[in-house]
Amino acid sequence: MTKLPVLFTLPVLITLHACSGHMAPSEFRKHVEDDKNGFVRTVDAAPFRIRCLYMPAAYMAVMSFRSDDIPRPEFETREAEFARFDMYRLDITSDDRQELAALAEYFAFYMQDETKKIYGTDTLPCAVYQAEPFDAMAGRQRIEIGFEHRDAGKDEQVLLRRTPLSAQPVSIPFDRSGITIPQINLN
Repeated sequence: MTKLPVLFTLPVLITLHACSGHMAPSEFRKHVEDDKNGFVRTVDAAPFRIRCLYMPAAYMAVMSFRSDDIPRPEFETREAEFARFDMYRLDITSDDRQELAALAEYFAFYMQDETKKIYGTDTLPCAVYQAEPFDAMAGRQRIEIGFEHRDAGKDEQVLLRRTPLSAQPVSIPFDRSGITIPQINLN
């Protein structure tokens, strides 16, 4: 009679142990977007503030599903597609919304050429560039940028050269080698 509870609890304990340390996709998204976890850098380029979010391939794959019910094979396929690039999201804000709105043409047509990634001694051009329409209510311009994937290094920075955002180039340093990407619970 005592063997029945042991036989029942053993598989339950094994399952619980296997799932420990894993996050649901929605928790993973929140973890990456949290300023405290190393994926976000913020730079002031008066009067603008630039928040730069590093978006690992797993994050991009999770975001493409828009659900917590993600089949593992489809996730792995999408993650492999996104792994070709190092992706970042720039949120540019200002207290002077009119000045930010006046730069809409620059963001839409010219900023891609001025956006580079410094990786050690290499300068990588922007390979993916998507500027969303200016969000007047939030006073924010959101831009997603991507560069050819390179392994994490300590001498990395996203560089905005010769921009109307600042008289000097704006450098956003990143050390992706110190970022831990948690495991995700998938179906």
